[in-house]
Amino acid sequence: MSLNLPTSAYLTGTANWSLPNGDWCFATLVRIDDNAGSQSQCFISAGPTQSVLEFNLVVLEDGRAATPGCPVMRVADGASFVIITSTERLPLGQWVLLIGQRASGEKQIWFSAFGSSPAKKASSSATVGACAFGTPLMIGRRYLNAIADTNVLGRMAYVAYGAFSLSQAEMTALAAGACPKDLKQWDMYLPFFSAGISTLKAPVGGQTFSVTGAPATDGQPMRLW
Repeated sequence: MSLNLPTSAYLTGTANWSLPNGDWCFATLVRIDDNAGSQSQCFISAGPTQSVLEFNLVVLEDGRAATPGCPVMRVADGASFVIITSTERLPLGQWVLLIGQRASGEKQIWFSAFGSSPAKKASSSATVGACAFGTPLMIGRRYLNAIADTNVLGRMAYVAYGAFSLSQAEMTALAAGACPKDLKQWDMYLPFFSAGISTLKAPVGGQTFSVTGAPATDGQPMRLW
């Protein structure tokens, strides 16, 4: 299954992630149903301030105007701040593999429609070190809905994090339907199996998430376990 997230639905983690001063990767499989207007849809957000790790659907940073549907990744280590933005919009109304990672010092955004080969859409060699984010860790929303409404308008099948980078061949395997847990040993892998419960627990990593709102279950695009 996957989670169909209405405007008021999101997950809040009881603990947060930290990023090493080395390679790391976030991956999520999403389907966006609406990318119009100034909605800043946030898939993953860590930390209580603007200096956070964030995957946004819309380029809407610090009040700037934006083109809807272009992924953004923002990472801060307390001293350095990196923001990278794709100029290509995510496909609307279809499942998309979206990846943000650090690979040999380069910060990257990759994505593709499910079933296609992912391509690197944005990158930066700007320096960022190890990152320790304050709580909360959120999926499907940004803390306090800062700057703009940040709830995801669509569906999410899974979220995964690991202290490694993915090769293009590994990304292509994920986009072709490989189950993430069979491909790599993730620090956290949270497939969305069910709705209607107040707490979700990641079967890999063990992190727990409280559920706000009423996400509905929907069909899954692949084998999640």
